Amino acid sequence: MAHPTITVELGSNPTIGLFPEPASWTDISEYVQSLSFSRGRSQMLDNIQAGSGQIVLKNSDRRFDPSYSSGPYYPLRVHRQIKVTATHNAVTYGVFRGFVSSWTPGWQVEWPSYSETTAQIVDGMALFALRSAAGSAVQEAAGLRLDRYMSALSWPAGLRSGLSGGLSVAATEDSKGATMAQAIENAVQTGDAFNAFWIDGSGNARYAGGSASGVTFGDGGGSELTYTAIDPEYSSDLIYNTVTVTPSGLTEQVANDSTSRLRYGDREYTRSTFNISNANALTIAQAIRDRYKEPKLRTPEIEVKPFESDTLWEQVLDRDLGDTFTLVRRPPGGGTLTQTVTIVGVSHDCEASLNTWVTKWRLEGTTV
Repeated sequence: MAHPTITVELGSNPTIGLFPEPASWTDISEYVQSLSFSRGRSQMLDNIQAGSGQIVLKNSDRRFDPSYSSGPYYPLRVHRQIKVTATHNAVTYGVFRGFVSSWTPGWQVEWPSYSETTAQIVDGMALFALRSAAGSAVQEAAGLRLDRYMSALSWPAGLRSGLSGGLSVAATEDSKGATMAQAIENAVQTGDAFNAFWIDGSGNARYAGGSASGVTFGDGGGSELTYTAIDPEYSSDLIYNTVTVTPSGLTEQVANDSTSRLRYGDREYTRSTFNISNANALTIAQAIRDRYKEPKLRTPEIEVKPFESDTLWEQVLDRDLGDTFTLVRRPPGGGTLTQTVTIVGVSHDCEASLNTWVTKWRLEGTTV
């Protein structure tokens, strides 16, 4: 079984604008000590947060010191792009692509000849808040609205995927968002009860869901892929039995469940949208109520260390937000718990030498 080859590349300094494609990329893999990245959300109803991470780089010749004008990459400006890929069995996977938010050289007195620089990285979503949302907008599906926003931001057309579909967003929505980040979130909240918008590991702006992987992670051996740790829980934290969705300029729509309210009290969830009709807003409210009116056994997170097989490496590198798989747990005392789960968050933590690699998926799903 071959381990992946990790490649880290530094883009040339950006021209004017937040999101230009670098004119060239330089391989800096030989200087990488460790990498860690995370993107997504904790729960399906949360807003997607900007992906972030850090890369620790060898810096004994000051090549990653932003104050060193003789360095080969000088000037080391913030917002230079970095992309991380992993090649396994001749297939290259995007691990993370983003923008450097800070360069932090460090050294210790007892090690005068050695230095490291930590590069903090964020994906494009962190920069959307730096642009204002202004102008008029036609009524259009949420995915098309997101695609138009990407064009307004000059996000490369080749780095967009699935920007279509969803419920319609009202024509006046643009002026309601102070920044592009807020305007994007307005469109996402309007388009569907659970869909997400995010930047994937290859730097693609994506909307809606993922794919059914068809694989099973479990503790039974055989065809079940191995996980390292899971933490199932059954709690009241995710109960919503009174869901109110208020479309701008229309009437608030309420979906409740009387049985759940009698059992667990009033547990409310609210959302403001820019739906074009009360019916569309009610559809969102009912979907949220139906999913969350009763507590369910959930597995918030699973940890995978992919050193046992090629298949594990492929899953760790290929799975992304919205992808689903089957999770099986055989607890002490007997019985089998089977869940269909959706990935809502992804994190990778590894050394460049691949002596360690830990992937964690934040999950939402229910027992079958």
